[in-house]
Amino acid sequence: MTLYTRKIRSRWRGATMVETALVLMILFVTIFGIFEFGMTAIRQNILDEAAHRLARAGAIRGDGSSLGEWGPETISSTLDAQADLLAEIGPAAYMLDTRRVNVEMSWQDSVATTNSELTVQVTSQHPLLLGALWGMDSILLSSRAVERVE
Repeated sequence: MTLYTRKIRSRWRGATMVETALVLMILFVTIFGIFEFGMTAIRQNILDEAAHRLARAGAIRGDGSSLGEWGPETISSTLDAQADLLAEIGPAAYMLDTRRVNVEMSWQDSVATTNSELTVQVTSQHPLLLGALWGMDSILLSSRAVERVE
């Protein structure tokens, strides 16, 4: 093997290492991006479920309910501050940081009587694993549900 052939092979090895580093970097960012998107989608689905459960529970707990009334004044707090709201959501809240979840329940025309509408807005700041790559630390997830009081 000549000296010239060794130089070419060592250049190829160096080029291969550089190309591998670039491809692996792109591959890892793609894999973590897919994971990040999946976790965000799961948390959004959990927020949707929480909003629907709270709206249903609030519609049943209208004026004169035997379960204890919610409303007609607006309820606005974090999820961990309201044990009865957290109990209504139940296992749907297992992946949520209850300190970051804000719940706002408001009744149409400030009444909780039959056929009035109840609007539930649930929002949460979802921290991102690779936030530095995307230029943000967290994103706001939000869900809204509307029910009629029974």
